[in-house]
Amino acid sequence: MTHSPRKFLYQETVYFGGFTTKIEWTEKGLSVIENEKIFFADKFEGIIINPSDETWEQFEKTVRLLNLNPVDSEYQIMDGVVVDCHITFKTKLVQFNLENPDFKNYEKLRELINELTICDDFPQGALFDGEDDEE
Repeated sequence: MTHSPRKFLYQETVYFGGFTTKIEWTEKGLSVIENEKIFFADKFEGIIINPSDETWEQFEKTVRLLNLNPVDSEYQIMDGVVVDCHITFKTKLVQFNLENPDFKNYEKLRELINELTICDDFPQGALFDGEDDEE
């Protein structure tokens, strides 16, 4: 791979229920680990996904165009989700650790990251929450 990230970490932890999803670039590929397995990572291997160079290149280009500026939410709500994100290719693309992120284009970033995780194990992506369903 010539266009993979140097660092890729995206982790969401939901306060109530303590559900966590961790997506991290490793030497094997993009690893997705959910829930309690995060805390015992040495005993569990995540689902490994290997996006192509073209996919990584398009992801980087699209995220750069979002012109992200992560800032703390003006509302200090103590329920919801904590997101830890650090993505670097040749240069840092984005980095933040925020409660209930709501800065401009955050949802688009989350959708792009979710698209990277679509596979047999996660047909709608690891971050799919079902809220967009119209049933």
